[in-house]
Amino acid sequence: MSISVLPIEQTSITIEQLYELIKSAFQERKEAGLNYVCLSMTIHEFMEELNNSIPYVAIDREASVVCGCTILKILNNKKGLLYGLEMHTSVDPKYKNRGIGSMLINAIKAKAIEMKCAYLYCSTAISAKSAIRVHLKNGYKIVGMASYPQTNYYSYRFRLILSPLPNDNFVYRKFIFIKSALRTLLLYNADGSNRRIYYLLKRIKERRVK
Repeated sequence: MSISVLPIEQTSITIEQLYELIKSAFQERKEAGLNYVCLSMTIHEFMEELNNSIPYVAIDREASVVCGCTILKILNNKKGLLYGLEMHTSVDPKYKNRGIGSMLINAIKAKAIEMKCAYLYCSTAISAKSAIRVHLKNGYKIVGMASYPQTNYYSYRFRLILSPLPNDNFVYRKFIFIKSALRTLLLYNADGSNRRIYYLLKRIKERRVK
């Protein structure tokens, strides 16, 4: 197997091919009952999502086909730190278990370091065991939980530290994770909608402000 990982701009791969690859790669998630947002997005929505982002593709040079992809978007967090958002990391089902996911993560990690990012961030369904394994294997840590609109599952939040951050230790990460998990499960349904207690706490907060 001869696989190269490159920015899409250095290849002849089209956005349409990228879109179809992602749909194909996430089909197994759909069959498992997971409603990933990327499965319902249109090609136009996908193209808009690619604005100000850096897509990478894995290419099987021997077969001359694209067999994997990931998308890196550089953002600022609330504290003004630059970080990289990893999106839609996908591997063609025929190329699973060949280390391509790790190759893609390492490619965007190198780019994020080059761009002086403090960390990489991503999220995935808590039942997507293979995606969780590959991220943990490549240095990501689980730092929280979330639920998003248009999905039907709870997600783990992952972070991969690229430069020293304050309070980045095991005990602090566990505290933040527990706090995030309790808040998510208490206030939100798996599809991102608010639970009744969310509105109750909101009303109490509004009364206190008055």
